[in-house]
Amino acid sequence: PIDCSRIVALGDSGTFGWEVSDSQAYPQQLREILSSKYQSRKFDVINAGVPGYTSLQGLRLMRSHVMAFRPDVVLICFGGNDGDLLPVADKDRHLRAWVLSLQSGLLRSRVYQLLYKLLIADRFVSRASSHYNWVPRVALEDFETNIHEMIRLAQRNGVGVVLMVRRGGPNESAYAYVLEKISRQANLPFDKEGIIGHPSAEGYRRVALRVA
Repeated sequence: PIDCSRIVALGDSGTFGWEVSDSQAYPQQLREILSSKYQSRKFDVINAGVPGYTSLQGLRLMRSHVMAFRPDVVLICFGGNDGDLLPVADKDRHLRAWVLSLQSGLLRSRVYQLLYKLLIADRFVSRASSHYNWVPRVALEDFETNIHEMIRLAQRNGVGVVLMVRRGGPNESAYAYVLEKISRQANLPFDKEGIIGHPSAEGYRRVALRVA
């Protein structure tokens, strides 16, 4: 029998593949590259990128769904949305029951993920108002805690971790620095180039080749 390795790509719209097809997003291209390079092994790469997600929602998704897939490796790519400024930080935002119910099915299909993005897009749109005290969706110290917790959860279950930075967001250099620091501390692979904005299919191929 052919051995199978399961990889989960966890992240936001950069991982999801906003504005490209499923086959053009980097997780699927990664599967094809690895399958071609290591023909004696089968690769299953699950795209768990959700548009609009920060490291906080990523951690919650990892707890609720990702570990249930029993992956061998998790690719963690956040930082692009964490620095967005809103009146309320993500950890202080309370979602309604119907939103939580919707979240429970996010990995079922790409269409479902797009529906989620459309339904709650207004939650991520900054409304100018002088009385708001704008704060990052996820503060740097909370971002560091979230990433450490993802790593702890993965390693506790014998899952390998690769860290990637999601570039293009506010204060991206500070979030990238945190990821690089954690990678050194935990001796983990780190893709410092990461994903910039929403790449083209060719841009995603470069990401996939680098990760492979």
